[in-house]
Amino acid sequence: MSRFYVDLPITLGANLELPDNVVRHMNVLRLHIGDSVALFNGDGCDYTANISELSKRHAKVNIEKSEKLDNESHLKITLMPSLIASDKFDLIVQKAVELGVNEIVPVISQYTQRLSNDKISSRMEHWRKVIIAACEQSARATIPNLSEPTLFSDALLMVSAERKYVLSPHHEQQQTLVGSAISSVAVLIGPEGGFSLTEVEEAGEHGFATLQLSTRILRAETAAICAVSLLQSYFGDFGLIKNNFNLLET
Repeated sequence: MSRFYVDLPITLGANLELPDNVVRHMNVLRLHIGDSVALFNGDGCDYTANISELSKRHAKVNIEKSEKLDNESHLKITLMPSLIASDKFDLIVQKAVELGVNEIVPVISQYTQRLSNDKISSRMEHWRKVIIAACEQSARATIPNLSEPTLFSDALLMVSAERKYVLSPHHEQQQTLVGSAISSVAVLIGPEGGFSLTEVEEAGEHGFATLQLSTRILRAETAAICAVSLLQSYFGDFGLIKNNFNLLET
């Protein structure tokens, strides 16, 4: 069954007129009157609807059933990736949503390219579309929060997670992370050039423990995907890995 996001209130029994972008998508998929579709608007529910009217520019559906989805992780993850090339950052956003993050805070760090206000506005609109598409694909009915790109020092003050990590591939002190139940975590991901030593130290002063994922140097997008997967497996709802990991924590 095709699944679409609509930025509209949805109520059982309603005859809902769909927005233009959904109408276009329905026509691309060659749907017909009488077909069933799933709708969601970010309220945590999926709504089954039957297409009652459909043309190239117009569509209405009857809302027949609602279902509260229970596929959100109990672990609230705030991902804080530094800005990188747009296509690679899109990949981070897409995969982070699929993997279950709750919030994405794009970070402007020392080695990231500065964006104009106009570019920030257009990037925000684009990233929201990437998030919605990833929610449609991954059957999430709750939309992750997206913050505007934030300066590194300000971003450190934004999070109040139980545990906070900053990825650093050059940290030398290795400790074993003791597994214990947590409900929230934040992780900072550096740009292509990584974080500066000053930034890593500043993050430490704000309670961010240094974390090394591998003895190899990972690309920023690889590190983000790996970090979220690891956190979901160790503390979240993946439930695949129960043994301790050797991580760097200071």
